[in-house]
Amino acid sequence: MTAPVLATALALSSALAAVSPAADETAPAAKPADGEAPQPPEAVAEAIEAAEVRANEDPSSGVPALAALLDEVSKMPIEVAGAPPVRAARTWAYLTLARGYLTLQDEDRAREAVYEAILLASPESPPAEQFGPTLEAFYRARRDELERRGRHTIHVECGVPCRVFVDERAVPSGRAEGLLAGPHRLHVEPAPELWKGRRPPRGTILEMTVLLDEDHREVKVPYAPPSLVAPPATPQAADRPGARPLLPLWAEGLGIGLGAAGVAAGATLLALDGRCAGPEKDPMRCENVYELTAGGAVTTAVGGALLVTSVVLLAVDLHRRDKARRSAASARLRVVPGGLAVRF
Repeated sequence: MTAPVLATALALSSALAAVSPAADETAPAAKPADGEAPQPPEAVAEAIEAAEVRANEDPSSGVPALAALLDEVSKMPIEVAGAPPVRAARTWAYLTLARGYLTLQDEDRAREAVYEAILLASPESPPAEQFGPTLEAFYRARRDELERRGRHTIHVECGVPCRVFVDERAVPSGRAEGLLAGPHRLHVEPAPELWKGRRPPRGTILEMTVLLDEDHREVKVPYAPPSLVAPPATPQAADRPGARPLLPLWAEGLGIGLGAAGVAAGATLLALDGRCAGPEKDPMRCENVYELTAGGAVTTAVGGALLVTSVVLLAVDLHRRDKARRSAASARLRVVPGGLAVRF
C-alpha cells in the first residue's frame, strides 16, 4: 500500500518542482495558471503522508524532502492548502519534521516546525504527545515560550467585499485575534460574488507574511485593489455644470448675422443723412433732404449690441464645451500602481 502512495508523492513533488519562480517571477511556485484546476486536496494529503513515511524511514534524505514538499503545499491555492484534510496532514507532517530535525540535532529547524504545527492546529493543540516524550517536552517548551510573548491581532480592512485567511484558516470577520508572536501567512481575495464563482485574477489577491512581535501587537492591513474600486462617477457632458450652452448654436449664429446686418443698415442710413431725396445734387436747392440721423444711430447701436452679444455668447459656449471635453478625457485617467489606467 505504501508504494502507490509514495509514487503519488513523487509525482506531486515533480509537478510542483516543474512550476519554478524563474518561469514567472510574479507567481508563487506551486500555483496553477489561471483556468488550470488545482490539485485535489485528498491527493495532496496522501502525498504528504507518503513523504512522512520516507522521513521516518530515512531522516537524512526524507526530512529535507518532506520540508520541501510542505513548503510547496503552503503556496498552493487557498482552497487546497487550507482544506481540512490537508491542514490535518500538514500538522502531523510538521510534527514528524520536528522529530526528524531533533534526530539530526537541528533544534532551530525543529523549533520552526513545531511553530508551524501550532499554527495549523489552531485553535486546537497539535497531537505532540503521540510522537514520543522527547518531542512532547520540546513542543511544550516551545509553546510556553510563545505564550510568554503574549497574543496579537491582524485586522484586514476591506474596501470591497473580501475573504480573509490567516495561516490558511478562514477569518470571516477579517479580524484574527489571539495570534501567537511570529510570522503569519495572510491571504485576502475578493468575495466570490464579485466573480460569480470563478477564480479572481491574481492581481486582486493579496498574499503577504505578517510578523507579529512586541512592537506589533495589532497590525491593520488595508485591502482595496485599484481594479475593483469603482472611480467616482463622471457626469455626462449634458449634466456637468457649464456644459449646457447659454443659447443654441443656431440662435447665436443668427444673432451675429442680424447684428452685422443692423450695423450695415445703420451705417447706410447715416451715410444718406442730409442728402437730397431727389435728383438735385445741390442741398441748397433740394426740396426734400434725408433726415436719418436718429434712425441710423439707433439701427447701428442695436445691430452693434446684438452683434457683440452674440459673438461673446458664442465664444463663451465654445470655451466651456472645450473645457468640458478635456475634463471628461482626464476623468477617464486614474493613477494605479506602476502608471495610469484608462477607464472606458
